[in-house]
Amino acid sequence: MANKVVPEKFKPHQLEPPDDFLERKLALMNVKPAEFQAMDSLIICALRRGVTIHPQAKQPKLIDIVSQTRYVTPRDLETLKELAGTPQRAFARPARPARPIEPAPVPEHVVRGLRALPQKVSIAKLAGEPRAAFFHTAEQLLHGPADEKVLARPGYAQVVAAMVKAAARLPVFVGPDLVVCDGDSVTFAGYGALYFNNVLVEGSGRIVLGNHTKLHAYQIKHF
Repeated sequence: MANKVVPEKFKPHQLEPPDDFLERKLALMNVKPAEFQAMDSLIICALRRGVTIHPQAKQPKLIDIVSQTRYVTPRDLETLKELAGTPQRAFARPARPARPIEPAPVPEHVVRGLRALPQKVSIAKLAGEPRAAFFHTAEQLLHGPADEKVLARPGYAQVVAAMVKAAARLPVFVGPDLVVCDGDSVTFAGYGALYFNNVLVEGSGRIVLGNHTKLHAYQIKHF
């Protein structure tokens, strides 16, 4: 079932996010506050079967997937990291000592592959070392530090440009709360990111995320 009313036994666990937190998340997800308030919570209870939420799925009896799926086009690597990776601010050092995090050593085959990248990368046309180097580097940039020292390396500008281009119209799913009851499960496939104020999972309830799906929430609680 899906509705705006969270079951009574879950209500003591709900938290209300601060306005500034919610505003930042909704802006990132391309959702206006008034639109968010009209959205349903996703309640996975008493279904006793695995449920899959996909941007192209048609399950109107469960939830209005179409209205709660939005498409986001990150304007730069920093925004892409906020949305689907690890934000650059996570790697900031305290004021003392004022030293940036040193980038990890790059394997020699990756260095060679990056140097062999064309000026304008077409991901589908890459092969061999350049292809392996691209995906290795893209993964490192998405989830690791991506400061000026890193981005100044040969080939990184092409990787960043291709990453941002590939992330155009990235599907995201948004809802006030996600509740998964004991014995139920939900899988999110085909999404780049999800946002819920509260993610509440009871007992053996399960949430399965796609390989490239990031879950954003004010609170994630398993009880």
